[in-house]
Amino acid sequence: MKPRRLSWPFYWVAVVLLTVLNLKAQPRFDDPGFIQLTTEQASQFLSDFRSSRLNHDLSLEFNVVHQPRKGENSAPVHGWLWAGWTRQGCLLRVEIPAHGANARLAFIASKSPAATKLWIAQGNEAAQQISGHTLTQTLAPNLLITPFDLALPFTEWSNTRYTSTERSRGRPVHFYIASNPVAEEPASVEFGLDRVYGALVTATCRNPKGEAIRLLQIEEFSKLEDQWLVGSCSVRQESTRDVDVIHFTAANLEAKHPNTLFDPATLSHATPAPNNLKPL
Repeated sequence: MKPRRLSWPFYWVAVVLLTVLNLKAQPRFDDPGFIQLTTEQASQFLSDFRSSRLNHDLSLEFNVVHQPRKGENSAPVHGWLWAGWTRQGCLLRVEIPAHGANARLAFIASKSPAATKLWIAQGNEAAQQISGHTLTQTLAPNLLITPFDLALPFTEWSNTRYTSTERSRGRPVHFYIASNPVAEEPASVEFGLDRVYGALVTATCRNPKGEAIRLLQIEEFSKLEDQWLVGSCSVRQESTRDVDVIHFTAANLEAKHPNTLFDPATLSHATPAPNNLKPL
């Protein structure tokens, strides 16, 4: 039986970026060693990951904590994430409500093999479309996490090649390198898919010299009913070694999102918090 796979929609969760892991899945290979994939096997494994999706829409509540290399952690920044799927690909909406002197921020991502599109709005301003590969807009002041880290557009970049299968944090992982189709950072992203579950578990953004500039890691999983979700992940800025950790605290796997939720025209108005969330 073909194993169900975890996507990061977020990964889609990845992404992504929000994503579900089925621990009942069986390994693709019986060999306990780290056999290297053939070109055909690597292409099929990546294709399976890209086509994986949930049968349900997804709502998540989360907190982001900034952990500087030196000094005290920041107060948690609260937010919500909604994910849905269409025939074209994944849809993602994230909202960070106003807190203190910081204005509300919301963004929508539309991800498909053709392109990843992003729209962002601050306060009650109209949405503006931005590059799907930018790293400059953070979710809130003094944070590191950006829409790029949640939408993970690099998983769909056409110039992607398999490099090796290695042990990563105790797990066998297939590694791929994706080259950015536009001339901006990151120039490339090396990402790893768990060999057994097909889950994206790590991603390293690199500059044109091949030097690591950011590292994304999945830290833990949480279970809701019979589904496993990403419980937390981290983003580390290599130049400073500062880290953001995003904790997913509650979820709803049952509600069907209306199409208007992913309409950029609605970004100028706050969306009510998701209903019927269950603690993770």
